[in-house]
Amino acid sequence: MSTKVIVKFTLLLIICISMSCLHKDQIDPTVYIINPQDNNTVSGAVRVKAVAMDNNEVTRVEFFINSVRKGIDSTASNSVYEFVWNASSESSGTKTIIAKAYDKAGNIGISPSIVITIASGGPTYHSGTISVNQTWTKAESPHIVDGELQISAILTIQAGAVVEFSTNDTVWSDMTVSTQGDIIAHGTNDEPILLTSDAQTPQPADWNGIFFNSSSNDNSVLDNCIIEYADFGINIFERTISIINSRIQYNDDYGIVSEDSRFREFHDNIITNNEGTPISITADAISTLGTNNNFIGNNNGDYGDCILVNGGDVITSGIWRNQGVPYIIVDDIYLTTDNLPPVILIETGSVLAFDGTSLYMDDATALNATNVMFTSPYASIGEANPGDWDGIYCEDGSINFDNCIIEFGFGDIGVIEYTSSSDYRELSVNNSTIRYCGESGIHIDASENANINISNTRITGCGIYPVVISEPDYVRAIGTGNNFIGNANDNVYIDEGGEILTSGVWNNCGVPYVFQSTIEIGEENWPVNITILPGVIIKFYDGFLDMECGALIADGSGGQIVFTNATNDANWGGIILEQSIDQNLTRLNHCIIQYGGSDPTNGSANIYCQFSSPHITNCDINNSQGWGIALQGSNLIPDTLRRYNHIFDNDSGDIRVLPESLQTDFKSIVKKSIAKAMTNKILHKHKVERAVHLTKHFNITDSKNHRNIRADNNNSNIKIKR
Repeated sequence: MSTKVIVKFTLLLIICISMSCLHKDQIDPTVYIINPQDNNTVSGAVRVKAVAMDNNEVTRVEFFINSVRKGIDSTASNSVYEFVWNASSESSGTKTIIAKAYDKAGNIGISPSIVITIASGGPTYHSGTISVNQTWTKAESPHIVDGELQISAILTIQAGAVVEFSTNDTVWSDMTVSTQGDIIAHGTNDEPILLTSDAQTPQPADWNGIFFNSSSNDNSVLDNCIIEYADFGINIFERTISIINSRIQYNDDYGIVSEDSRFREFHDNIITNNEGTPISITADAISTLGTNNNFIGNNNGDYGDCILVNGGDVITSGIWRNQGVPYIIVDDIYLTTDNLPPVILIETGSVLAFDGTSLYMDDATALNATNVMFTSPYASIGEANPGDWDGIYCEDGSINFDNCIIEFGFGDIGVIEYTSSSDYRELSVNNSTIRYCGESGIHIDASENANINISNTRITGCGIYPVVISEPDYVRAIGTGNNFIGNANDNVYIDEGGEILTSGVWNNCGVPYVFQSTIEIGEENWPVNITILPGVIIKFYDGFLDMECGALIADGSGGQIVFTNATNDANWGGIILEQSIDQNLTRLNHCIIQYGGSDPTNGSANIYCQFSSPHITNCDINNSQGWGIALQGSNLIPDTLRRYNHIFDNDSGDIRVLPESLQTDFKSIVKKSIAKAMTNKILHKHKVERAVHLTKHFNITDSKNHRNIRADNNNSNIKIKR
């Protein structure tokens, strides 16, 4: 390398270093102490606060008492950094306090020092039983609990008081609030109440914790308190208390364990740096968790930061708030009725993760969720699998999901299984995603008066079907904008035959509707209009589509509508259009009707017009096992049908005209066909699994091998008796 090149390179390097130095942050942060004030006299627990600012960013503030670092804070609120100082642990006299602020560049700012005086009347020792009301003052701090302290009266703890729990080797100190007792502890922002270890170097599990025993009392309150270095911070059993503006930290296991208990108030709390889950709670108390809580920074190895939900009955209406961490459900949750059916609203952004468990609803309960995730607890670490949890089961309740994600469930039939009987109920799933389910996405088995709609929803990655519908009346429940692609069987499966007694629209959902057996539309003096939209594909395993009264409107001008068999060995009879149909409205236009005609009771035809004359135009009618069209008592003219339709490749011929005097009781035969198909269907794998599920989860008094089966003569369905 030449000398000139070396010189140029050296000059360039010097320039770069100089410019770097010019741009290096060399400005120290500014910091000053705002609490306590210079020349104050303090005692007990003192919240030392400092305001720190920098031209870029302050990374932390350290606090020193007589040159010994006592606290550190790296999380500011409006540029205020703080720590709680146990002044009662210091010797009496004057102390000097300074704060040091650090920025990213390593610059250090040092506050002006303040001098305070410590005054203490403690220590004050407590043990045994408190049976009369008493007050623990700040001036008598530290209050030292030596052993097990039973509180059977009202204990009032003043703001700024320090309560230390003895760590001697023979007794594990704790505080138990008995049936008749209460703790009233109101700290302040500047003078919190500190409940801690008396060790020189505190460690988690130095003491046992605070225990609230079963009681109807609901007066206990922990306000602006700090509970630290215990085994379990707070244990509550069958009781209602208030915890507000408090901090539970550095405990060896849970921050709070709440068993069959509730909170009168619970808000603005921080539960952090505990070795276990921040809080464990039963399901009915979830709605008593209020706002502005922080459950971040704990060390629970099983689930991380979360709210551990121990399941149980939910009988109280309320909001399950988004607390910034998932709810991990480790036991089944039952929404059920005690007095008024509960209505639960899950707040936007919440995550409910089920570990092998389920959510059950009955008796007019309601669950409403927008932008909520129902998932596996292992999804966040990429180890979730279909079947990690069981699903959501609703019997005679109401579900409203919008913009939700339901994933990795299993379910006996569907990850959302909805059943209703006689009462008006609702299932609404909109703008949502259901994915990676062990079996089907949604299973609907509802009576005729339920309000059901599934729209703009994607169901994918399911082990069987995206949607299973038991009552054919609810094909109309499939709304618009759905995507049901990517499942083991991309069909909407209607697993039972029966009547359709409600008018509606069959939307094109991008996958076929597959019917297991015969469906009847309308009945005498009960007209039903069914509109089938362009592009819809309808398949049958067995039976007929029997249009009895009303209108079948299938206009495929915008995309052919297909009526066909489900498999090559399927045994479907075709379409029956009976005398009571609305002949002006009923039309088959631009349709494909094929592979029917399997039963001579249908005139062995793809289309059987029985004393009816509907509009049949622009249709492909082909590959019947018998005739293309059979006419009995119809005004339709065979030549006209041939002219305006494409009728071909039918085994017996294009059109058959039956004598009007033919006395075969087709309706009776169809009814028998339905009953036979339903009797066989009851043995179908999904139906048996459903019976097992109902027996297990809704306490049905039958057994796996002895089910009561009855025939419903109103609609010729066979149903499990519940």
